[in-house]
Parts: sequence; structure tokens; C-alpha cells
Amino acid sequence: MRFSHSCLPWLASVTLLLSIAIQPICQAADNSGQPILGWSFDQQPPGTIVGKANLEPWGPAAPEFPDFAKENQALSLNAPAYIRLEDTKEDDRYDFDNGDWISVEAWVNLYSIVQHAYIIGKGRTGRSGFESDNQNWAVRLSNHRGEACVNFLFRSRADEAGPADWHRWTSSKGFAPGSGWHHIAVSYQFGKPETIQGFVDGKPVKGAWDMGGPTKRAPVVDEDEVWIGSSMKGARSCSFNGEIDELKLYRNELPSELIASRYKYVPQPIKKPEVPEGKVLVQLLGPTATFDSIPRRMDEPQLEWHQDSLAFSQLPYKYDDWGIRDDWTEGNQKSMVVRAWTELTLPPGDYQLLVRSRGYSRLKIDDQDVVTTPRQPNRAGAHHVVDPLPKVPVPGMRPHFMSDSERIVDFHSDGKTHQILFEAIVGGPRYRLEFGESCIAIARPGEMFEIIGPGKTYPLTDEGWLAFAADHKQLVGDMNHKHRRAANQIQSDYWQQRHEYALQNLIEEPESREIDTLIAAKIDAVNAERQSASAATASDTFYRERIQPILASHCARCHSEKRQGELSVVDRQSLLEGGESGDPAVVPGDPDASYLIDLISADADDYRMPPKGDGLSDDEIAAVRQWITDGATMTQTPKPPVELTDNVDDYTFLRRVSIDTIGLSPTLEEIDKFFSDDPATRRDNAIDRLLNDPRWAENWVGYWQDVFAENPNLLKPTLNNTGPFRFWILEALQDNKPIDRFATELMMMRGSQWYGGSAGFSIASQNDVPMAAKAHVIGTAFMGVEMKCARCHDAPYHSWKQGDLFQMAAMLSRKSIKLPESSTVPAAFFEKQARKSLIEVTLKPGSTVRPEWPFASLSSDSAAGIVQDSADSRQVLAAQVTASRRFAEVIANRIWTRLMGAGIVQPVDDWEGNPPSDPALLSALADRLIQSGYDQKELQRAILSSDAYQRAAIPTDGEQRLFAGPYRRRMSAEQIVDTSLHAVGQTMRTEQLTMDVEGTLPPNTFVNFGFPKRSWEFTTLANERDRPSLALPRAQAIIDVLKAFGWRNSRPEPISQREETPNLIQPGVLANATFGTWLTRLSDHSELTQLALQDQDLDAFIDALYLRLLTRQPTDPERAQFRELLEPGYADRLVSDIDAFAPAPPKRFRYVSWSNHLNSEANVIKVEMEAYARQGDPPTRMLTEAWRLRAEDAIWSLLNSPEMIVIP
Repeated sequence: MRFSHSCLPWLASVTLLLSIAIQPICQAADNSGQPILGWSFDQQPPGTIVGKANLEPWGPAAPEFPDFAKENQALSLNAPAYIRLEDTKEDDRYDFDNGDWISVEAWVNLYSIVQHAYIIGKGRTGRSGFESDNQNWAVRLSNHRGEACVNFLFRSRADEAGPADWHRWTSSKGFAPGSGWHHIAVSYQFGKPETIQGFVDGKPVKGAWDMGGPTKRAPVVDEDEVWIGSSMKGARSCSFNGEIDELKLYRNELPSELIASRYKYVPQPIKKPEVPEGKVLVQLLGPTATFDSIPRRMDEPQLEWHQDSLAFSQLPYKYDDWGIRDDWTEGNQKSMVVRAWTELTLPPGDYQLLVRSRGYSRLKIDDQDVVTTPRQPNRAGAHHVVDPLPKVPVPGMRPHFMSDSERIVDFHSDGKTHQILFEAIVGGPRYRLEFGESCIAIARPGEMFEIIGPGKTYPLTDEGWLAFAADHKQLVGDMNHKHRRAANQIQSDYWQQRHEYALQNLIEEPESREIDTLIAAKIDAVNAERQSASAATASDTFYRERIQPILASHCARCHSEKRQGELSVVDRQSLLEGGESGDPAVVPGDPDASYLIDLISADADDYRMPPKGDGLSDDEIAAVRQWITDGATMTQTPKPPVELTDNVDDYTFLRRVSIDTIGLSPTLEEIDKFFSDDPATRRDNAIDRLLNDPRWAENWVGYWQDVFAENPNLLKPTLNNTGPFRFWILEALQDNKPIDRFATELMMMRGSQWYGGSAGFSIASQNDVPMAAKAHVIGTAFMGVEMKCARCHDAPYHSWKQGDLFQMAAMLSRKSIKLPESSTVPAAFFEKQARKSLIEVTLKPGSTVRPEWPFASLSSDSAAGIVQDSADSRQVLAAQVTASRRFAEVIANRIWTRLMGAGIVQPVDDWEGNPPSDPALLSALADRLIQSGYDQKELQRAILSSDAYQRAAIPTDGEQRLFAGPYRRRMSAEQIVDTSLHAVGQTMRTEQLTMDVEGTLPPNTFVNFGFPKRSWEFTTLANERDRPSLALPRAQAIIDVLKAFGWRNSRPEPISQREETPNLIQPGVLANATFGTWLTRLSDHSELTQLALQDQDLDAFIDALYLRLLTRQPTDPERAQFRELLEPGYADRLVSDIDAFAPAPPKRFRYVSWSNHLNSEANVIKVEMEAYARQGDPPTRMLTEAWRLRAEDAIWSLLNSPEMIVIP
């Protein structure tokens, strides 16, 4: 309620309002500037209240709004809520027709907006007896790119000019929902569209007739009601959510001077928080829809932290109460505000201040505005110019980043302590939440700028900024870790209960069983069986030489490990018992009674097996008959006894366990640490250190990316792309979340879809049933159930039906789903088959599938009772999967396989028909996992500590998998790249992994993966048409190596075992490609250069090379060869001219991004960048060229040794 102007007394009812207030105002309506109706909301409003509409003391108030009292009520509407005001034929005060002026003004505090927020309007209420589109007039706020813009709407009535039509005017400028109180006004004379005027906060705003166009036609007029706060039966999408005050309706034009006088606003000083001495205090506020100014009113900060400098490279993450990354922004509120406070004492004198910011920013010093930077530019399209590199005021200074704004102003210090406040917008309507390279820097005129900070300072050079960015990343990472761990604890009691349930219900043998004891027992049993095997008879020879090849060629694909139809032709007992038909496949001595003979003798268009191809020849059928007649013996070729291998030496163990845990070979310091320990405990100590190393998590990310089919794209998602939930994988592993919780969080798909929450798993772009794709992943990952074929039909080689997969999909969808036509095999396919098809379709298109658990045999009956919300089918699914014995066995088998080179069950993701090679060992591993509280590190510790793991590696022994030692393995692609860089002491230094470095495009179409440090961080670099202008040459050089060794740049489907067959590309990418050049080059970026510069004898240098690259000492012959190569020139290898040490400045290229990649210059720049990347870093000038080349030859030979890529 205003108190400085006269206003209408509050009237308690529409009748009272009519009899007392309306008549005098109507008489002066044309010229007085007085409203015909006004609502100040200091008493109960007239009319009928619908929904939650109350008077609250939250109105605009002094001193911020001096025309109001310090305590002021307003109408609070919790949408959908509204007030109905009656209209009658006798009362035409609400009716407006051609020639009539209508003006409306109001104070509004809008919390949020969906599409439109009705302030007041007549008609279009949806009441019975009235047309649904009878809008006489309405003043609304409309959502335009997150801003609330003034909107005037009416419907013209049908006449000789044409049918009725909508006419809508919308302002081009508005305000952000949630930014406090604003004043809006509209004036319009019906029949004269050019008279439309809109105002926001006392200022006129431009706009356009954006629906129906301008018109001179008359509006619809009837006796429908006037509603305050909503329309269309109270639909939420058009309801006002917030507060309204001083709402007034006029029948005359409102002059702009009058409107300007209505809005009086006095900004209130921001309350300064307590800033620790020597620190910058940073507050994160929002979200807000504002992106071109600092909102004048904000809620309390969502987060506060301290740092040393006034610069920013990344935002901390938000975490939900499960400890999963969530979104800071919501709905149309896409921006956050960073507010940074500090104090700075400067010597008296003149300075220059530099401000860089990607979004709008404002710098205040001692409460005075010093400088602002404009809002982030919206560079839509792809044809913008390629701008010259920004000029720098000081030689050697780092230019500002692409689309960051820079302002430099003069500043004089009086020598006292200055209060500094820096505020910046991060994000925007379509922008990602990225800082660019935002900072405040200061310099004496002509000197190098330094980032302002009461603590550590950084020069604004390349080296200085990179040093700051690394420190800031560490600071933010530590903060994220702290907040995440605190959020994780919220669910800890529940998971403790879950693990107590597992201990009580899922353990098979409570007593601990040692890995080595179980393996030894299994090997002893196998050896005893082999020793007792009798010498081969003539029938044995006939089976081995004649029958076994026939069965292997025609039957084993489906009837060996897979046991299709519950029959195995490599197991005599299975043949005697028969498969799912119930008839024995083989009756020894009686081929006519053997169902196998019927199957292989049937006609091709009948039930013959095999169903495809030529089938068995007459001679082959006769041989099988003869074999059955002779007794169907299946004695195998006698095998030698299995012998355990010896334990490896310490160097081999350390390299093996380092690569298996952290994905990297050990450094010289780590080798020294290992050998300084007591020999009796050094291996266990190393295992403990490595399992607690933060790099352990990074080594496992790539594995789970394959298993979960994590498949993000850099731009414009295509078939089966997901969100980047790799960051959730990493953080869950860093926190060592119990593996059942890890799996549950994946299936619950929580948090942010595009900024790294497990909700990224929920996305399957261009997929007709995304949750069916997710059910497939869950089945293979956690249950050992392969349902790939069940996506479109019943699985021909498994017992699973399509309905099973879609029941899981319905549970993940939290509702019943219908099978679309596109997810089934067309009926025409079966009509063309000459014989009965192997595949069946039992789930018909259009069938409704309920969310029900389909795998009762694989889960516990009581599992559904331990969920937090039994009505949530997704939670029930996660509990059925993880609170089962099968889950523990599958996870134990996965971990065992990765560390030992072969699975107890193989393949690890398809258990049907594939029994464990050692059931007792699998059982013991699963029990140990459950007993540890599903701590996968504890299970890994048990495996790594065993003799089985520490023995010499052996070749695979086929289906036996007795684990007399670990099986020989090659490193994964990620381990090869990461270990190679790590061994030579280089970092990746690739381009930023994004095609929109400006951050102006939303994350659902353009993801930014940052600057990678490890190989798991890469993704496909494919773009729409393989445009050179979008190439990332340094990143591509690394991806070429990864792909050569089996890494998938696209993961549309899950896999658990990569292709590891050697190929000709593999030696080429290491020996001759760009990546190999980088590794070998002794540059100023290589730690091997520093090694070569050390004052040491040649043998010490050779030893260090072998230890760094191969984790072992050289043999005497190897040492002699390297001496012969490196001794010439070694004593004089150092360059004495100190001036030669000055490194050449790096070549700097103009910025190319999506917004300008179709400019022809972009291609030229990227071609130059590729050539520059191929050259690699320039060689150091601190070593003589002749000796350096010899040393590089030595490094090349070790890098291309098979030892570099094999886990010893």
C-alpha cells in the first residue's frame, strides 16, 4: 500500500466498491489520471478467492521503495490461485470496446513463470456459458528466454473483415523472476494499434505484435468475469506465482511522465559478510533469469568459500542428498551470480585495473562503481568472423579468452585499505555455467598485470594463468570433495541397514575362505582326475578325430558354453539327460532312440539342426550314428598336470600392481619408496598405498564407461548418446561408495543430466524406448543377463523374453509402457521364412507392459521390502538387482577378471549356460565382498595380496581357468597412453574438449569436457560432416592411439571385453605417429630432459631410463648396448651458452569455435594447428643436438618395446 499518494479506500465487496468508488472515478475517467478501480491489498480483497491467495506483509516497502510504508501488505498468490470479480450487463466498467483507452499498472514480485502469468484479465475463464477464447483484454507477464516481459492480449470479434483472431503484444525487455519488486504498466486504445505502450520500472519498453499482428478490429465483449492472477480455469501454466500490489485499472492513457514518477527505487547497500584477513570471500547466489545486470535482490547465498585471488576458472558443483552432482539452475532461471569480497592495501599512487569476465560483471571499490563489463554475447549461427587475437597492453601478457570481455580503467590509491566487491553473472538463457578466464588484475602503468589477491598473486601471463587455474581447480576439487562426502553421509544409515540385511540373508559360508587355498584345492582335484584318466581306446580316438570336429563345426556355437535349449554337446552328461525337450539327446548303443539323430537328420525346412546352412552331410550323420552305436564315449586327450607358477620378483610385482590399481607405472620416487620398506611387508604396504591413491578411481572409470555404455557426444546428440555421467562414476569411485550403492545410484538416475550426475544415464537420444536400452545395460552389468536380442524379439539363444526386458524398462520408467511398432520384428519377416524361425515374438506391438520384476529366480524374495519407497518401481528394481546373491557374484567375478586376466564365469556379462570354472572360489569372493560392506577395494586388496595374483603370468588355458597364475594381459588403451606420458614426464596439453569454447550453446547440445589429464576423459570428436574447422588436432593424436588399442570413441551398446587382437596400426601409432613424436622428443616439457641434465654418470642415466619406462634394471647386454649408443658426446652434452636456454614463445592461434567455424579462415587456422601439433614441442636447447638425437633413439626403443604395453 502506498502512503504518500491518495488512494482508494479498501472496499470489502464488489457491491460496496461499485456504490462508493466507481461512479466518481468514472466521471473523471478521461482526464483525471485516476483509476476507475484500484486494489491496494491492505484489507481482504473483494470477489471470490480460489486457491491459496492471502495478504502477506511482503509488499514493496521503504527505504528500498520510498513511496511505501516500512510495513506493507500485498496479495500473495501461490499458483494456481486467483480472485474472481463478477461482471453483469448493468455494469460495464470492465468492458472495453473500439475507441476505449485501457491502462493497467501494478507492482509485481514474480517468483517463477511457466508460460504466461496473468496479472489481470477479462474473459477466457473457461466458465460454462461462455466461449473459451472470449478474451476482452488481459495484462500478463510472458516468459521470453527466461525474462518476464510485459504482455497485452485480446481477441478480436468476427466481422466482415474476417473471423475472430488473437492479437498479442509483447515487450522485448522484462525482468528476471525472483529479482524482487518491479513496476509494470500498459496503455492501449482499441482500434489504434500504434498507441500500445509498455513500461517496466518506470521506463518505456519496445515490443511487437507477435501474434495476429496489429489490428483496428474491435475486441470481444461479454459479461464474463475479471480474474486477478490466472485464467483458463486456473491453469498453472498461465497463473501468477508471487505477489501483486497497487493494481489499478484506467480508462485513459497514462503519460510516460506519470509512469516514471511511480517508480522510485533506492538501492540498498549489500550487507558485507565477515571477510577473513588475507582471503577473498566468494558467495554463490541464484539461480536467476537475469544475465545482463546484477539482480538487485537475491536470496541468501547457496555456497560460500575462501580463496587467495580474485579470479575464477570453474564453479564448484552442487550435490544432492545422495552426494550426486545436481544442477545449480532450474527452469528458466539459467544464471548464477558470483559475489567476491576482499580488502587490498596499495601503496599510494596511480594504477590500472583490468577486469575480464565472460558474463556481465561489476567492480565496486569502496562502495563506488568502478567498471562493468557487458553481458555475454549470443553468437548464434556459425558464420561469424574469425577475429584477430586480442591486443595486450603489455608484451608477454596473456590475451583474454574468446568472447570474454575486458575493460581497463585508471585507479588512484590513497595508500589506505580498499574494500573490493566483484560481482559477475555466470551462465544465461542458453549459456553453460562457465567463467571463461574471469579475473581482476592490477598494474602500475606500463608494467605486467597481476591478479589481485591478498594471498597468492599470479602474473597475467600464460604461465601465471595456468598456474592459477591449476591451483583453483585443486581448491574447487577439494571443496567439491568435502561437500560431496558430507552429502554422502545423509544416506549412510540406510546403507548400513542394507549391508546388515545382506549379511543375514546373502552369505553362503560365514567362515573366511582363502583364495590360494581354494585354487590349490581345485588344481589338486583336476590333477587327480587327469592322473586317473585311462589310456585312450579306439572309440576315444574316433571321437577325438571324427565326432568332436563335427560337433564343434555344426553344434557348439549354440550348445556348448551357451547351452541353448539347456543342452551342451561338449558335456556327455548333458547329452544323456537331454535338453528342454525332455528327451535324451544320446542313448548309448541305440541311435534310433537318440533325439540328436532326429535333429540332424530332419529336412531343412522342418526342425533340423543346425537350422541354417547345409547341415550335416550323409557321411557326418553316419559317423554320429556309429559313434552312438559304439557307446558314445567322450574321453578327452590326456592333459599334463597343472603346476602353480613361481611368484614374480619385486620389480615385476610393483609394475603389475601399479598398472592394475592406478593405471600408471611407478615413478622413480615410488620405486625408491617401495624398496626402502621391509621386504616382508613392502608388497602389502604398496597395495595399501595404491588402493588409497586418488588415481585408483581414474583407472576404473574407463572400465565402467564401457560396461554402462556411457556415450556422450561433443555436439548435437545422435543415436543412443547419453549425458556425461562419467563424472558421477569418477566421484563415486573417489568416495569408494559401496558397489551396491554405486549400482543403485546409476539405476536411480539422479541429479544433473548434463553436468555429471547419474541422471546422464537416463538419456538415450533418438531411441524409441530409452529405458529398454538402460534395462539392457543393467542386465549385463549387474546380473550377467544378456538381453540385447530381447530388444526386438525373444532371445533365440537365451531364455529371456522381450517382455522381461520391457518389464524392467517399465520399472525404470516408473509407469506402464506400450511396445512401439519400431521395437518389434515385422510380421512380414516371418512370412518369408521357409522354416520355423529361430526367433519368436511373444510381445505384440501396442501391448501394455506393467512395471514388474521379471527375474524372481535371480533375486531374494525379501529384497523388495528394504527399499525406502516401495511405491517407486525404480527403487524396487534397484533393490531387486543389488540385494541379491547374483549381484555380489557378478561384481566379484568382474573384479577378479580385470585383475587376473580371465573370469571364473566367462563371459562376465552373459552367465546363461556358462557355469563357473571354480564355484567355491566364486562363492568365497562374493562372500568376502558382502562381508566387507560391498567395499570393492577390500575385495581387490584380498586378490592383490594373494599368491595367485603375485605369480608369474601364464597363457590362457581355455575353459579350465584354474588360475595357476594370472593370465597374460595387455594394458588397456587408456593405460598405454597414460603410462607412456607418465613415464616420460609429460602432460596431455590438448585443446579444450568442446566445439563451443565460448560457452554460448546449451549443454544438451554442446558439452564441454574441459582439458583432459587422463585418457578416460576423451570422447568422440566426430562432428556433423567431419569439418576440418572443428578439428582438435592434439586431442585427435591421442584418440588415434586409444582407438588403435581397442578404446571406443562411441559406446552405443555396453561391452565388458574389448577387442584386443593385435593389428598393424598399433606399432605404427607408437613408433611413427604424432603421439610417438611427442613422447620421444627431449623438449623443455619432458621430465626426461631434466633427467638428462642431471650431474650423473652414464650408467645411472641408463638405469633411470629403464626404471622410468619399464620398471626394471637393464640386463648386462642391454646396458652395454645403451652405453655404446649414448657414450659418444655424453660428457659434453650440456650447452654452455646460457642465452640458448630462453625458450621460444609458443605459437598462438586465433580463436575458432562453433560460432565461426563456417568462415573459410577457420579451416586455414585448423590446418596450421594440425601441422604444429604434428611437429611436437621444439627440442630443448640445453642439450647438444647430436647427443640429444642419440638419447631420443634410446627412448624410442624402450617406448616401442613390447614390455611397454604388456602387464608383466
